[in-house]
Amino acid sequence: MAAGTAISEARGQFLIKLAQTIFQGGRAGLDAAFIAYTGLYFAYSLFSFDFLASGHELSAKLASRAIAAIIAPSCGGVLRCGMNLTLETVSFVPFGLFVAYLLKEQGGTGPKLMTALLLGGLIGGAIEGMQIFIASGITQGISIGTRALGMMVGVIIGRARSVTWLTARAPVARVAIFGGVLGYALLLAAIAWWGGWQADGALLRLGSLNWLPFYYHYYTTEQNALLSLLRNAIMYAPVGIAVWVWRLAGMRGHRTDLLGATMVFWLGALLPLLMEASRLMKPSGHAALTNILIGAVAAWLAFRLTTWFAGCLLSNEAEDPAVSQDSFIR
Repeated sequence: MAAGTAISEARGQFLIKLAQTIFQGGRAGLDAAFIAYTGLYFAYSLFSFDFLASGHELSAKLASRAIAAIIAPSCGGVLRCGMNLTLETVSFVPFGLFVAYLLKEQGGTGPKLMTALLLGGLIGGAIEGMQIFIASGITQGISIGTRALGMMVGVIIGRARSVTWLTARAPVARVAIFGGVLGYALLLAAIAWWGGWQADGALLRLGSLNWLPFYYHYYTTEQNALLSLLRNAIMYAPVGIAVWVWRLAGMRGHRTDLLGATMVFWLGALLPLLMEASRLMKPSGHAALTNILIGAVAAWLAFRLTTWFAGCLLSNEAEDPAVSQDSFIR
């Protein structure tokens, strides 16, 4: 018991120290954030920790629909499986970012794209291999490719020399954001219209909704509840990133302050509100008001994390007279 208490206390002190270092920012903050993200990522990869306990269970798992060379049938329909694969890709981007940044700090030019692709595929293969020994895990070849793609995208983003490099290309950034927002809006519209609308009965379906936050998450498995939360967070997090880049492109020394984050929060709530309203228009639709809260928090958090990341980068650079470092830290 004493040993367990000591280990628990040491782990708590480590986590506190890790959090303090992250909030301090700079190179040490980035390193600490990568350690924390890596731990959370692999914990998520092993969730819900229902490991196989016998050879009979392993044989049954190998013969199940949860393992496939390309896409497992248990991945779900086109929309659900596509969202899961998108989540896998996006969640691996930070690994490529950190690898590129680490090598750049050591005076290198960053890994070649093919090297990043192979490294991401190798790690992805190891993760998919571990999924075989988890009862609720899904092992599919395409997930190796999504992680390899995420690693490569992270390296491409990490090759940018600095945030001030992005500022110098403000016109290009705004055009890219405009095009991205248009494509994003078309994607959300396609999702909203998937299956068609039927206004009859929408008010009745609204009256039957439960307004308790995360109410519907109680009636599914822990793994599906977590996946649902992450899928919705990934769907609306780009709002915060897009607003940050747009403000950076036209900032000219103005502060990226709390007012901008507040705007992002309400914008992040508006989009899922429209999405959930569209579900009420479908006879088989299932609106979840919790997604509005998830969207708002995800957009706000993405905005704040991007601000923090930019501040960490600028803390290691010579200050650009056109852009104040304080603009990125608040």
